[in-house]
Amino acid sequence: MYQLVWLILTLLNIIDYLCTMVILRHGGAEQNPIQQYMIHEFGNIGMLYVKLPLLLVLWIGLVFVKEKSNVLMYVLLIVTVLYAMLDLYSMTLINKIL
Repeated sequence: MYQLVWLILTLLNIIDYLCTMVILRHGGAEQNPIQQYMIHEFGNIGMLYVKLPLLLVLWIGLVFVKEKSNVLMYVLLIVTVLYAMLDLYSMTLINKIL
């Protein structure tokens, strides 16, 4: 189950990145201050400098944590749902600008 959640979070991150790229190309702005800084300093690729290490840490944690608990699973599911909501919001924005 943990691997499935990680896979879904990875896919949601890819969708978020792609949606953000579309929004930026159509004159929108990144709302996350950390990502704003990374884009300002490194260009659009800077977003990946944040996303990829976070996914790697999550993957390492899920692989090496010996005692996976129900609490951890609930937290991961909540994060997954919130990320899905963010992606849906981004897609709504894209639909309005296209």
